[in-house]
Amino acid sequence: MKLAGAKSHIVFHRNLIRGCALISSLYLSGLIASGPADAGAWPLKKGTSQMIVTVTKSRADKEFKADGTTMDVRNFGKMHFEAYYQYGYDNKTTLIADLVYAKESVDVAEFTFATSKFRTASLGARHYIGKWEDTRYSVELLTTLHLAKEGSDPVPSKGGDLDFELAVITGSHFKVWGGKGFIENRLSSTYRPTNRPYEVSAESTIGFHPYTDGLVLIKSSNFIQMEYEMRAQTYVTAYKADVSLVHRISPTLSIELGGGTTFAGNNISKDTHIKIGFWYDF
Repeated sequence: MKLAGAKSHIVFHRNLIRGCALISSLYLSGLIASGPADAGAWPLKKGTSQMIVTVTKSRADKEFKADGTTMDVRNFGKMHFEAYYQYGYDNKTTLIADLVYAKESVDVAEFTFATSKFRTASLGARHYIGKWEDTRYSVELLTTLHLAKEGSDPVPSKGGDLDFELAVITGSHFKVWGGKGFIENRLSSTYRPTNRPYEVSAESTIGFHPYTDGLVLIKSSNFIQMEYEMRAQTYVTAYKADVSLVHRISPTLSIELGGGTTFAGNNISKDTHIKIGFWYDF
């Protein structure tokens, strides 16, 4: 094996171990948190609905290479519009629908090239299994239809491709500064037919109420995508951090303001973003 190839494989396995360790730690954090709160990974009440509409603007002028170091790239911008809907089918099952529209642009010399398309549509359900040692467990199944190729997508998906995702979600409560909070963890695996890379991802969200109508959300989301041959040059990882404030302005309407960044990864853009969202409960 050539020295460069050996180095790439060492970097690959190091990041794979780091990703697995991170996923394990996020999963375990859901098992050790406890205490009362009023939010987390619980199903919606039967007959109730929630719609969350978000607009996210992101920008990147650097990219993480296969070895995790960064390099300069052409300025890339994206406006991401997402409508996420969930409905309480019964007291244990929540139905889910999601639609994404995005506008992407890239600067080349003095010109800017842009595309605007509906990207994905998803349908699924989340079912509450039960509770063990103050931690609640749910299972989520989600099917995603790709409506068009997305330039920033490291997976070569195209219109008509389907993704199948299975996730385990845990939710638990805690108290902080005399107030209530929650931890929600999501561990998922995505199968992509037509020889596209499979994905394992972990998300951990901590939420707490700094005041009566406010909710602070701190989120870590991480994923690793690999082809079945597990070549170091083609696998993709990303480590993202987000923080936002959700403020309730009426009994049914809340507004969310936040932002985040991709602070580490391999073969992926080093982007930063800001977000505004509207939560409507009915």
